[in-house]
Amino acid sequence: MTLADAGPRQANTPDAVPATTPRMPSCGQCHSDVSLFFTGYLPAVFSPDGRGLLPPSASYTCTTCHRPDSHQVPHGWAPPRWHWYS
Repeated sequence: MTLADAGPRQANTPDAVPATTPRMPSCGQCHSDVSLFFTGYLPAVFSPDGRGLLPPSASYTCTTCHRPDSHQVPHGWAPPRWHWYS
């Protein structure tokens, strides 16, 4: 699994604004989420400085047009059929 760089991650605190607004994964060229192949997912984690949660991020490729993308996703979202094992 490879996680593409989703850009800088900012702490989710009142005085910190994320670098990008989290959005649902969708192909910017096909305008659909039907053909997405997820290559990486990083769940929300606490920032090293303890100021709050860093937003989750996902990376994926559209299997129709082969366009890759990576960005922050809304809290609580996870790729379909994505499982964490303890």
